[in-house]
Amino acid sequence: MNNQVAYHQNYESHVQTTYRMNSIPSMQEMHQMIEVSKVLATAPFYQKLGPGGVLAIYLTAREMNLPLMFCLNGGLHNIEGKVVLSAQLMNMMLINAGWEVQFIQMDKFGCELKFIYPNKKRYENFKFTIQDAKDAGYLGIPGPNGTWQKKPKDNWLYHPLDMCFSRAIASGARKYAPNVIGNCYGLGELDNDDHITPVLPENIPQAEIQEDKKEVINKELLLEFIERNSINESSEIYEYVNHIARSKEIKYEKALELCCKNEESFLNSFKKVQEKQKRLSLEEKVVEDKDSKIQTECKADLHAEEIITEQNQ
Repeated sequence: MNNQVAYHQNYESHVQTTYRMNSIPSMQEMHQMIEVSKVLATAPFYQKLGPGGVLAIYLTAREMNLPLMFCLNGGLHNIEGKVVLSAQLMNMMLINAGWEVQFIQMDKFGCELKFIYPNKKRYENFKFTIQDAKDAGYLGIPGPNGTWQKKPKDNWLYHPLDMCFSRAIASGARKYAPNVIGNCYGLGELDNDDHITPVLPENIPQAEIQEDKKEVINKELLLEFIERNSINESSEIYEYVNHIARSKEIKYEKALELCCKNEESFLNSFKKVQEKQKRLSLEEKVVEDKDSKIQTECKADLHAEEIITEQNQ
């Protein structure tokens, strides 16, 4: 019961440090904000926003306890009434609320992040992959005759990894730390935010991947495994390891290590695949033999008919 009370108090304290409970400014403060917005709107960088757009960002930044200029200079965007936060700003908000975000994976397949709770005793992982982007249609949906049923989004074409990070940190923060970002969106979550270029935060630490020392494969064991099973580029077993790597979306070297760690089950699986291929080959051969036999019989029948016809003549 005490733990629940402590957790509730801790949650409320984070909400209070992240958002203003009384978000309505006084008349004097509102007058000051309007004057500041008018002046800022005359600057070339903010002319497109206008005084009203600057004021909307100002009010949002004030409510979320965020620095105004950071928000105006790319940290916060107001798109059709919805607030979109940059990955940099989201990361800063999480850090200020006691959270820590670390990289687990950042490669051509996507991005996986580790969200460490403020008490440092718990963590959650969240991943957003290129395949997720394809499934969502961000990379376009092909139509007939080389056309697009849905055109690909520029940011996903030119900055795919940055976009994967943006989606991973936004979705993870919304799922594990909703009190930090509230009802804000991350870059890439709205259909009409493609004009905003994604920027990765700097100096995000790499998560320590804890491995059991018994599970670490040294080079000698790996070389023995390769030699013992005759794994080379011209062998069937090499192709099978490649198939495992593609299906699990990991590098060939990692797949090879997994196969080495689980050699017995790997070889049993490979043997089953070979037996299945042989069975299919035999079935194909039987079908070919049947077809060949039928063709031979047909030719023989035609030849016999020709002989009978000649004799009758």
